[in-house]
Amino acid sequence: MRLNTMKKVTIILFIMAGFLWSSIALAKVTGTIKQTDDKGVIISVTVSKPAPATAIVTVDIPKGTNITDSKPKFSRMIAEKNQAQWLLKDIKPGNTDIAIHFDIKTGVKDLKALIRYKDSATGNMVELPVK
Repeated sequence: MRLNTMKKVTIILFIMAGFLWSSIALAKVTGTIKQTDDKGVIISVTVSKPAPATAIVTVDIPKGTNITDSKPKFSRMIAEKNQAQWLLKDIKPGNTDIAIHFDIKTGVKDLKALIRYKDSATGNMVELPVK
């Protein structure tokens, strides 16, 4: 009887350790977008350990709106989709800001932003909205 109980306890401990390890191994990435003035926004990307190698931030902008400046500079502009993309490489845990300035008044509600990255633990692509 004792051997059976010991096996059950051991199995339960291994299962609990697996859940703990998987929760530690998953990178947590979040994003927020805030208005800086009537023509500017800042997208903040926050990453915990372990950080993904790269992340792509995609921003859909309204038709007729142009980006006059951004820091860092966008990596790609897809004109037919009214979409700008930033490829963030060699990400470190912490916060990365993307400051964007538009040619006309543009509010946070006018924009749709997403962050995509590959989860190092599962190998799956993760896509999450920036709020």
